[in-house]
Amino acid sequence: MRNYPRYALVGLLLALLAGCQTGAQKKLMAMNVEAQNINTRALACYESVRRNQNFRKVGSKLYLNTNTAPTLRQMSDSEYPDKEQVEALHQLHQLSQPCRRIEIEAASKVHPLYAGYYANLFSQYDGVTLGLVNRSISWGAANRKLQEINAWKISEEANLRRIIDGELKQDHQAELAQRQRVARALSQWSYQQQALANQRALIATANAPRHTTTNCRWVGRNLNCSTF
Repeated sequence: MRNYPRYALVGLLLALLAGCQTGAQKKLMAMNVEAQNINTRALACYESVRRNQNFRKVGSKLYLNTNTAPTLRQMSDSEYPDKEQVEALHQLHQLSQPCRRIEIEAASKVHPLYAGYYANLFSQYDGVTLGLVNRSISWGAANRKLQEINAWKISEEANLRRIIDGELKQDHQAELAQRQRVARALSQWSYQQQALANQRALIATANAPRHTTTNCRWVGRNLNCSTF
């Protein structure tokens, strides 16, 4: 079972950190691109599940569209799945496995925390499916549980975004501080080089050959010359 319309990584589009691009910012951009790619692939996969005939047998019974509020009928449905619906649930569970693999494998590359998130999410969905196929819970009870899972998703996704955002900001600040240290070192090096260049210029001036000038003038019948 899968709550198809909403995807965790959609919320991963964090605001870009200020300043020139650091490694953290480049990582963030790559994460955003990969997140969108995962969502596109997963959506296409789950849409193929929706088009399966088995989905039509149980789709109206389940609260899957979290963009809308569950209906009173869905939440109060006291019926249990019949044999045909149980088989449809089994088939849909199998058809959803490739879609789940897309999400958990790809999302774990975006950030390792998402592997745990999806494992937890899929486990909760499978618990609902198990209750339905065992006929230990009604459709209404299953939908109430799905509503609880959706609330958990919203809270957990927000928590993951805070953690990842904090890590990226910390990396960003650390790289900016490192850049400042490098800039100071380069500035000091430039100063020392200029000081040495100035000193060499002074030495060169002091050691340069002196240009002398000799002036001569007649004093009476004698020629007097002076050099300076």
